[in-house]
Amino acid sequence: QEVDGIHVGAMVTQERFRHAVSGYPGFEALNVGMQHIGHPQTRSTGTVSGSIAHADPSAELPLLLQVYRGSLDVLGPSGTREIEARDFFLFPYTTILEPEELLVSTRWPVPLPGIGSAFREFTRRRGDFALVAVACQLRVAQDRRIEDGVLGAAGVAGTPVIVDVPSDLKGRVLSGEAIDYWLTTLEPLLDPPDDLEASSALRRRLVRALVREAVMEAGHRSRGVGDDSIR
Repeated sequence: QEVDGIHVGAMVTQERFRHAVSGYPGFEALNVGMQHIGHPQTRSTGTVSGSIAHADPSAELPLLLQVYRGSLDVLGPSGTREIEARDFFLFPYTTILEPEELLVSTRWPVPLPGIGSAFREFTRRRGDFALVAVACQLRVAQDRRIEDGVLGAAGVAGTPVIVDVPSDLKGRVLSGEAIDYWLTTLEPLLDPPDDLEASSALRRRLVRALVREAVMEAGHRSRGVGDDSIR
């Protein structure tokens, strides 16, 4: 752990990391999201960096690293460089890593006080890759007005799709209407597959349902905004 975040080395397993952040306020989405990765046996051997470098578009950790506004340390012949998570993923299973570069660590900023987070996922069976996964960070004031936030989804495009709270939504009361407006900034980025697992239309419907649940829960965790205040 560093002053402004958690520095996770390349060999840290997913379960070890999940246990380390389980008590941190603001890391609820990370803790819950990692419980959806495979099964206990796979989480006990699979590494955080390995999952992120693999860049599966349905995987939980690439989505979560971006929602938490994290970054990555990469080592190559020219030395070490830090890459913002939102710049790292290019296509399914493809990142901006050069052939001679290695991902050596990830950096997870500690959420500021008052930030709530939430994670939702839909799968056919527990432990499967997500048909759709959604994660959210949100900070609201005591009067329920939106101050800041990040929203993302996985399984709906070649890489996780991430959007910040629109500037014209800041200062508005958190409500169902506000969530729907936030969704309009996410939906143009969606390109969900139409395959044997689920139709593209179903995945789009799942995004809408899961986003609403995740944002409501994150709002509840931020400053104690109750679900009954969100219509």
